[in-house]
Amino acid sequence: METWLNSEDDTQMLHFSNKFDIFRRDRESVTRGGGLLIGINSTLQSKVIASELNIEMLWVSITCHNKSHLLCLVYRPPDSTVSYWDQFEFALASQEHSFHKYESVVVLGDFNINWPNAPHKFIDVLNMYGFDQLVNQNTRPSTNANDGSQIDLVFSNTGSSVRNISVVDNPVESDHHAIEFDIDCRLYLPTTSTIRSFIKWNSGDFHHLNNLLHLAPWSMFLNENDVNASWSGFMDIIDAAVRDSFPRVKSRARKQSSPWITKHIKRMIQKKKKLFKKSRRSGIQEHWDAHKKWRNKVHYAIRKSYKDYVNNLFRSADNKKRFFAFVKDKRSSSLPSKFINPTNNSYYSNIEDIVNGFNRFFTSIFNDVNVHFNFNEPPPVLLKSLYLLIFHLVRMI
Repeated sequence: METWLNSEDDTQMLHFSNKFDIFRRDRESVTRGGGLLIGINSTLQSKVIASELNIEMLWVSITCHNKSHLLCLVYRPPDSTVSYWDQFEFALASQEHSFHKYESVVVLGDFNINWPNAPHKFIDVLNMYGFDQLVNQNTRPSTNANDGSQIDLVFSNTGSSVRNISVVDNPVESDHHAIEFDIDCRLYLPTTSTIRSFIKWNSGDFHHLNNLLHLAPWSMFLNENDVNASWSGFMDIIDAAVRDSFPRVKSRARKQSSPWITKHIKRMIQKKKKLFKKSRRSGIQEHWDAHKKWRNKVHYAIRKSYKDYVNNLFRSADNKKRFFAFVKDKRSSSLPSKFINPTNNSYYSNIEDIVNGFNRFFTSIFNDVNVHFNFNEPPPVLLKSLYLLIFHLVRMI
């Protein structure tokens, strides 16, 4: 928040200071305005990472459940010149070497510039570092309800970690609205490696398998009146016969969090870090230009590799497990998806309403058939199974 505090103002005068760890970056000049303050709940581990000298910017890390997030609070004076964006870029560059240590990097604050009219230089810098702007409402109202400006902004380099962002009434007297959002600090069990069991097909006894399947009591497991029981019995016989005929081997598979980061890109990142250290040590503009040029190449290479990886997931017909693992990892919540009733914008609350909602949607496009499911009178088995299958598939992704 913008505080208007200076060195003469004691932090103890703030009413919430006993419950929060307070980090300040006061404006050194005598001009009115500016000044930054971040209050972190004392139950969380937090510390100041950096406080920029040339611009009003404060970096603070938060650690919860062994997951660290980096917050950067910014205040841009409304009378700032064009050179401010160069200083802003330099400040991001000075911390970029540590971004990989954090689950997310969140840059937020009062930029005093209406986001729909943001300058290209500002947008280019954000895109260069992979930041997305998450606020989509006016944060400073005006007397005209249709007017207002979107000057309080929140940026994140991992959108899945920042959720439920909303603009709300400010709890204190201010001409700005407040912004609320959640940062994902849930505790996950370690999944760096997984022990998997694989069948060694080349070392199996196919003759023994054939005999087991030939002698299996199929009639005991197949039920012509219950397809589910028949399928379960069929798979039990197949699984038992395969386990008895083929050896298995266990292997530890290490999880790769970002498979699109190739060895070539890792080498490029290492070179970028070396160029940054060289530039910071020498301070020569030519070295900084070389670092920026190489940094841009790294960002573009990562974006291209990421797009190629995602596109290959869609193209490969035999890639279902990796595809759904990728989709699941990008979900911001493990809860089932919400289904909206388009007639009144309310949420469907039970399976029957959801299934009938799918039916109305499909029949609005293919209007040769109009079926309504009454669960007291069972619908055609094939159509009911189809809609229930669609419902469960949507919940999976």
